[in-house]
Amino acid sequence: MIFDENSRTLTGTPPANAVMPLNLKVTASDGSATVDDTFTLTLDPLASGSGTPTNVAPSSTNDSVTILQNTTTALALTDFGNYDDAEGAAIAAVQITSLPAHGTLQYNGGNVILNQSIPAVDITSGNLQFVPAAGAFGNNYADIGFKVGDGVAFSSNAYTLSVDVTQTTSSPTPVTFAASTITTSAASAFTHVYSSDPLTGFAPNTVNGEVVKVVVDATGGTIRFDSGSIGGATLITLGYGDPINGSATSLAFQGTLAEVNAALQHLEASRGINPSVSLSLNAVTSSASSAYNVANQHYYEIGTFTGGI
Repeated sequence: MIFDENSRTLTGTPPANAVMPLNLKVTASDGSATVDDTFTLTLDPLASGSGTPTNVAPSSTNDSVTILQNTTTALALTDFGNYDDAEGAAIAAVQITSLPAHGTLQYNGGNVILNQSIPAVDITSGNLQFVPAAGAFGNNYADIGFKVGDGVAFSSNAYTLSVDVTQTTSSPTPVTFAASTITTSAASAFTHVYSSDPLTGFAPNTVNGEVVKVVVDATGGTIRFDSGSIGGATLITLGYGDPINGSATSLAFQGTLAEVNAALQHLEASRGINPSVSLSLNAVTSSASSAYNVANQHYYEIGTFTGGI
């Protein structure tokens, strides 16, 4: 503000987002002594003569919410920070300024789009929901950017709603394998073991980098991958057989659920000249509370399926 010594008045223009009222302190000095005074300044919204009050955009704060694993959760207005409006207007809408990298934000059953405005009444009605990915959990699982609106303007700053997803159980997810699709096979011939995704019941927490590892052991025969292909999975070679030449009695690989299922569909077995070959498949999922595998520096929990072909 500027002081006019002739008229002895203070003039100035407060910022558009100034929080009212303003608390001012004025100090006067003659070079040897000083005196000061404080006062509160309240602006008249009609002082400009336009007849229309000047709106001050609202503000809020960053916030966080905790939800449960595998649970669709309706967000509340209170999840979007500590709302404040200079004119005392209630929150009218929330604008989504950035979408979560993990999980899905839905409004009225459809996916929210960037910068979409969600009326406060619909949020109160439970129509804005966050859906975590199946089986996923973790602190800071997802971030949602937002602005708050008073019905006239949205806040000048964007804020962040952090979503924490709490694991609903500490026990391992049951892992099962389907039975092999092989009913008969010719001697010394390789036959595909599976024709569809055999591994179910595993929901990896991809946010925390969790993977599934599969170990296949053959008794009475040998195994390989057709053309050596395991798709996007990663082959583990230390301590296991050759995946191509058909001499292996043990193979191991790891990746996401989709990747290991795809690899299993490339798995072939041969009974040689034996009456049958028996395969033992172990599915293991990374977990910091279970055994450590020095071969690939991962922690695992184990589920087993054994079957003959």
